[in-house]
Amino acid sequence: MRGGWRDYWKYGDLITEVVACNTATVIRVNKSDIYLHYQYECRRFSPFHQRKRSPFDLSGKVQTIEQMCVAGGRFKAPHPQGLPPYEGEDLKVAILTNYGNIFLWTESCAQFTRCVFISLRYTAVRQFVLQSNHLAFVSSDGQTFLSSELNLKHKTTSSSSSLNTVSQKKSKGEYLTAQDLVNDVTPTYLIRAERLANVHRAVKITSDPKGYNFAVLQFRPLDFLLATDDIPRITSSQFQSQLTTLLTEANECDLLHDVTFQVASTLFPAHRFSAFY
Repeated sequence: MRGGWRDYWKYGDLITEVVACNTATVIRVNKSDIYLHYQYECRRFSPFHQRKRSPFDLSGKVQTIEQMCVAGGRFKAPHPQGLPPYEGEDLKVAILTNYGNIFLWTESCAQFTRCVFISLRYTAVRQFVLQSNHLAFVSSDGQTFLSSELNLKHKTTSSSSSLNTVSQKKSKGEYLTAQDLVNDVTPTYLIRAERLANVHRAVKITSDPKGYNFAVLQFRPLDFLLATDDIPRITSSQFQSQLTTLLTEANECDLLHDVTFQVASTLFPAHRFSAFY
C-alpha cells in the first residue's frame, strides 16, 4: 500500500475509532486526525490543523471528532472474487463534532463540508448513521430524523443582505437559525430531512446498507429524565395559604370581586361566578 499509515504515525498517537465499508477503511487518531485507506492508498486529513480558517473553526472554538461513518466507493480493478457486480459511486466520509455538527467529505468535493438540514430548526446531533443513499441522525433532545434521498446540493454563494445579517448576529453572539446557516458564506451541503414520528427519547440509530430497515435505541422514560436532568419537581401545596391571602386582601372596590355578602355587620366581597356555581 502506497503512503501507508505508518508513514504518518507518531509516538503516542492513539487510535480512537475505526469504521469501514466494502471499499474503504477510516481510522480516527487522537480525535483530530483521519486516515482514509481507499483503493490501495492512504490519505491523511487534519482539518483542525489547517493554516486557513476551516469550516470546523466556529467562533474560534476547538472542536473534536466524536463519531465517523463511511459509505459508497468503488473497487479498484480487478474486482474482488466472491462479491456481486458493483459499479460503485463516490466515496463519502462523514464526521460528527463535539458541538453536534456533521461534516461530509466526498470524492467530488475533496474537503469536509458542513451539512445544513433545511426546513428544520438548528438541531445539535448526538449520533448518526450514513449509508450510500441516506442519512439518519438522533438529535440532542432525543428526536430522530431521516434523509431518505441523499441528493447533495452544494451551496457556496449568498446575497449581500443575507451575509450582512449573519455577520451581525455572529458579532453580537446571537443565536443562529438553520436559515442563517444556509445564508452563511461558508460552503455547506443542503440536506432535506424529516422527523420520524412516534420516536422519542432516542439514543442511537442504525440501519442496513440499503436503507430499508432501521433500529432505534431508546431510553426508558425515567432514565431519560435522569440523563437530561429534567425531572419535574413538585413543591408543597400552597392552595390553602393562597385562598387565605385572597380572603384577607379582598375588597369590594377592587376589580376582582363584584358581589358583596353581608352577614350581620361583616361584609364578604366575592365573585359572582364562584358564589353561584
